[in-house]
Amino acid sequence: MKRIRKIDSVELFIVKLPLVKPFETSFSVQTHREALLLKIISDDFFGWGECITSPDPYYCYETNSTSIHIIKKFLVTLLMTLENFSIQDALLKFERIRGHYMAKAAVENALLDLMARKCEIPLFELIGGKSKKIMSGISIGIMENMDDLLESIKNACNKKYHRIKIKIKKGKDTELLKTVRRTFPDVRLMADANGDYSYDDSHILKQLDEFHLMMIEQPLCYDDIYHHSLLQQRMDTPICLDESITNLNDAKTAVALGSCKIINIKQGRVGGMIKSTLLPNSCVRLKF
Repeated sequence: MKRIRKIDSVELFIVKLPLVKPFETSFSVQTHREALLLKIISDDFFGWGECITSPDPYYCYETNSTSIHIIKKFLVTLLMTLENFSIQDALLKFERIRGHYMAKAAVENALLDLMARKCEIPLFELIGGKSKKIMSGISIGIMENMDDLLESIKNACNKKYHRIKIKIKKGKDTELLKTVRRTFPDVRLMADANGDYSYDDSHILKQLDEFHLMMIEQPLCYDDIYHHSLLQQRMDTPICLDESITNLNDAKTAVALGSCKIINIKQGRVGGMIKSTLLPNSCVRLKF
């Protein structure tokens, strides 16, 4: 991979886009996507990155505001000290800063985009990707009206989505899934609770086994890997961890405890594209 002579400038932008329809999870209702973008310029090349944070701290502790602060005051400051450097050199510098994986990922991704343009190759090739096609799924938010939910699932099926994930929360779980499964007996179905339950709700979550889900995503709190291990022992449905996994050590802990059978890898949540490409191989080595 080529090296970067130096960074000339870094610009940050907030872009607010309306959603086609409101998207409700167990912790919030979104009507807009407020995206934090950054542009890095070096010589005659530029790269764009997007931070996956939101304005609020409901999905995780990082927000657009905290990321702007971390990027401006710390990450860019470190970046500007480097000359004739590799992206890996920059990432090693960023290790001084604890956490803030989404902010780090945004800067890393802008550097990768810049490098791909410099090398005149697609970004997926730069990071070692091979496949040009992937099977895509869709996530459908919580809806007040069951008919609206069923219509959304029907539309997703007609568009040939490979799998369908629906958001659930306490009080909108077993009966909802029973109706969905009865209406769509063959669909590859997943449920995502975004941490809305506690281990005391195990008896409710256990009932989800009858719906033959591909997985139940993040049923318990993001910082409770231990009780996920106890819950997985009680459930036939595979547990998928999302918010609980922010780095390789989290994944190792979850695998060692048997806390899940699936890991959701969001590149921004785990610190960038490079680290996200390492996680699957690490899980294989752990015999996950």
